[in-house]
Amino acid sequence: MLAVIATLLAIVWVQGKSNKTAKQSLPNLPSIAYPNLTGQKVPPAITFNLTGTDLPTQVSLYQISPKSLNSVEAKALAKNFGFPENPSNISTDSVFGDYYLWLSGPQSLFVRLSPLDINFVHDTSSSPISSQGELPSEQVASNFIQNLISTNDLTPTGATLVINGSRKMFENNILELKLDPTITKTRVVDNNPTTSLVTSYLGKDGKVYSFLYKAGFANPQNPTNYPAKTLEEVKESLLKEGKIVTIGQPTTEPALYVPTSVNIIRIDSALLFYPPQPNTLYPIYILTGTAKTNEGDQPVYIYTPAVNSKYIQGSS
Repeated sequence: MLAVIATLLAIVWVQGKSNKTAKQSLPNLPSIAYPNLTGQKVPPAITFNLTGTDLPTQVSLYQISPKSLNSVEAKALAKNFGFPENPSNISTDSVFGDYYLWLSGPQSLFVRLSPLDINFVHDTSSSPISSQGELPSEQVASNFIQNLISTNDLTPTGATLVINGSRKMFENNILELKLDPTITKTRVVDNNPTTSLVTSYLGKDGKVYSFLYKAGFANPQNPTNYPAKTLEEVKESLLKEGKIVTIGQPTTEPALYVPTSVNIIRIDSALLFYPPQPNTLYPIYILTGTAKTNEGDQPVYIYTPAVNSKYIQGSS
């Protein structure tokens, strides 16, 4: 009996040692300097209520090129949107360079040349929204916007635009449509996970009341596959590597929330496009949940690197 017990203990010890060795046997890959996003630190009081969570075993880092416009191309884009050739104002940023602004009646068009960022808005306060007609279906709206994007040579090369949802707004007179650039089934986000990189607002009269385009990248290539964090590794590293990037209802006025605890209910894999570092798409996890704050319970979104901590520059 003692011999049998000793044999079993020996097997368990060998398996444990083997598993530990396998866990430590990670490929030799370059470290990644993840962007230092603005946001709040994750509070120490974290709970995870996850069911059916299936995290990938590998995630990919992509090299990209910033999608840019020169002055002539920006003026041509403005003309396609119904604006005069010359912008109303040109300003320069020390990081991003030139910004162009057009103003024409109730409409405005803002264009950052590189990486490309477009914000077209029709001011509904001076030009009321039409209530006559029917809103397009989600698919019809998607086809219309994707044709608009293609016609203006704005398609994010190497990515597919996928519908991320729609909703009726302004007494059901406006349809909001969200489109996500997606690479091998992984969506690309910026530092606000509650919005999509391409968002449009369409009316019953066939007008585009707003068009927001933040997919300023092209040609994702040379993917480097990295071992991904397991759920346990996410839990272990979250306080050090995680960052609360959004907290509170996205439709409310900005408010200062002080989170005291967080309950995570969902984890999604994504790629981060960070315009100040426009040459890389970073693999991340988006953790969604509820935070207890000074203003009661609030939705919270946390970003954390998806790669194993061994490959994160500055991580121990």
